[in-house]
Amino acid sequence: MLPSITLESEQGQLTKEHIAALIQPVAKKYGIKAVWIFGSRARGDHRPDSDVDLLIRLDGETVNGFAIGGIYNDLNKAIPNIDVDMIEESALEDRLKNLSRSHVNFKKNVLRERVLLYAEN
Repeated sequence: MLPSITLESEQGQLTKEHIAALIQPVAKKYGIKAVWIFGSRARGDHRPDSDVDLLIRLDGETVNGFAIGGIYNDLNKAIPNIDVDMIEESALEDRLKNLSRSHVNFKKNVLRERVLLYAEN
Protein backbone atom coordinates (compact mmCIF):
# COMPACT_ATOMS: atom_id res chain seq x y z
CA MET A 1 0.00 0.00 0.00
CA LEU A 2 1.29 3.44 -0.92
CA PRO A 3 1.68 6.11 1.74
CA SER A 4 -0.96 8.79 1.56
CA ILE A 5 0.29 11.81 3.42
CA THR A 6 -0.71 15.41 3.33
CA LEU A 7 1.93 18.08 3.35
CA GLU A 8 0.76 21.65 3.50
CA SER A 9 2.51 24.96 3.39
CA GLU A 10 1.82 27.67 5.90
CA GLN A 11 -1.04 28.90 3.72
CA GLY A 12 -2.62 25.43 3.54
CA GLN A 13 -1.66 25.08 -0.12
CA LEU A 14 -0.08 22.03 -1.67
CA THR A 15 3.22 23.25 -3.13
CA LYS A 16 5.24 21.78 -6.00
CA GLU A 17 7.75 20.51 -3.44
CA HIS A 18 4.99 18.75 -1.50
CA ILE A 19 3.61 17.20 -4.68
CA ALA A 20 7.12 16.01 -5.59
CA ALA A 21 7.40 14.26 -2.21
CA LEU A 22 3.98 12.65 -2.60
CA ILE A 23 4.60 11.27 -6.09
CA GLN A 24 8.10 9.91 -5.45
CA PRO A 25 6.95 6.51 -4.08
CA VAL A 26 4.69 6.02 -7.11
CA ALA A 27 7.47 6.98 -9.52
CA LYS A 28 9.85 4.51 -7.89
CA LYS A 29 7.25 1.73 -7.78
CA TYR A 30 6.63 1.92 -11.54
CA GLY A 31 10.15 2.79 -12.68
CA ILE A 32 9.04 6.16 -14.01
CA LYS A 33 11.98 7.99 -15.58
CA ALA A 34 10.75 11.56 -14.98
CA VAL A 35 7.70 13.51 -13.80
CA TRP A 36 6.94 17.14 -14.57
CA ILE A 37 4.10 19.31 -13.35
CA PHE A 38 2.48 21.72 -15.81
CA GLY A 39 -0.55 23.95 -15.98
CA SER A 40 -1.75 26.33 -13.30
CA ARG A 41 0.16 24.65 -10.47
CA ALA A 42 3.42 24.92 -12.42
CA ARG A 43 2.71 28.57 -13.26
CA GLY A 44 1.69 29.36 -9.67
CA ASP A 45 -1.73 30.77 -10.59
CA HIS A 46 -3.80 27.83 -9.32
CA ARG A 47 -6.72 27.87 -6.94
CA PRO A 48 -6.78 25.57 -3.88
CA ASP A 49 -9.13 23.19 -5.75
CA SER A 50 -7.15 23.19 -9.03
CA ASP A 51 -6.17 19.80 -10.36
CA VAL A 52 -2.58 18.60 -10.65
CA ASP A 53 -1.40 18.15 -14.25
CA LEU A 54 1.51 15.73 -14.61
CA LEU A 55 3.62 14.73 -17.60
CA ILE A 56 5.43 11.42 -17.10
CA ARG A 57 8.24 9.70 -18.98
CA LEU A 58 8.28 5.91 -19.02
CA ASP A 59 10.70 3.53 -20.66
CA GLY A 60 9.37 1.59 -23.64
CA GLU A 61 8.81 -1.58 -21.63
CA THR A 62 6.53 0.12 -19.12
CA VAL A 63 4.13 1.72 -21.59
CA ASN A 64 0.96 -0.36 -21.64
CA GLY A 65 -2.63 0.23 -20.63
CA PHE A 66 -2.39 -1.68 -17.36
CA ALA A 67 0.71 0.20 -16.21
CA ILE A 68 -0.76 3.56 -17.20
CA GLY A 69 -3.97 2.77 -15.33
CA GLY A 70 -2.05 1.68 -12.23
CA ILE A 71 0.12 4.79 -12.27
CA TYR A 72 -2.92 7.03 -12.69
CA ASN A 73 -4.78 5.36 -9.82
CA ASP A 74 -1.77 5.43 -7.50
CA LEU A 75 -1.03 9.09 -8.25
CA ASN A 76 -4.62 9.99 -7.43
CA LYS A 77 -4.34 8.08 -4.14
CA ALA A 78 -0.98 9.67 -3.30
CA ILE A 79 -2.25 13.23 -3.74
CA PRO A 80 -5.38 13.25 -1.60
CA ASN A 81 -8.45 15.38 -2.19
CA ILE A 82 -7.16 16.83 -5.48
CA ASP A 83 -7.77 15.46 -8.97
CA VAL A 84 -4.66 14.39 -10.85
CA ASP A 85 -4.53 14.51 -14.65
CA MET A 86 -1.67 12.65 -16.26
CA ILE A 87 -0.26 12.34 -19.75
CA GLU A 88 2.57 10.07 -20.79
CA GLU A 89 5.27 11.79 -22.83
CA SER A 90 4.87 9.57 -25.92
CA ALA A 91 1.11 10.27 -25.90
CA LEU A 92 1.92 13.97 -26.07
CA GLU A 93 3.79 13.25 -29.32
CA ASP A 94 0.92 11.09 -30.60
CA ARG A 95 -1.46 14.02 -30.22
CA LEU A 96 0.52 15.87 -32.88
CA LYS A 97 -0.30 13.29 -35.53
CA ASN A 98 -3.66 15.02 -35.96
CA LEU A 99 -1.76 18.27 -36.56
CA SER A 100 -4.63 20.34 -35.22
CA ARG A 101 -3.70 23.77 -33.96
CA SER A 102 -5.09 23.03 -30.48
CA HIS A 103 -2.88 19.94 -30.12
CA VAL A 104 0.22 21.80 -31.26
CA ASN A 105 -0.55 24.64 -28.85
CA PHE A 106 -1.21 22.17 -26.03
CA LYS A 107 2.20 20.56 -26.52
CA LYS A 108 3.93 23.94 -26.69
CA ASN A 109 2.23 25.02 -23.47
CA VAL A 110 3.15 21.80 -21.66
CA LEU A 111 6.78 22.01 -22.74
CA ARG A 112 7.02 25.71 -21.88
CA GLU A 113 5.35 25.45 -18.45
CA ARG A 114 6.62 22.12 -17.17
CA VAL A 115 8.65 21.96 -13.97
CA LEU A 116 10.61 18.83 -13.12
CA LEU A 117 9.39 17.12 -9.94
CA TYR A 118 11.19 13.77 -10.18
CA ALA A 119 13.98 12.20 -12.21
CA GLU A 120 15.21 8.64 -11.84
CA ASN A 121 18.84 8.45 -10.73
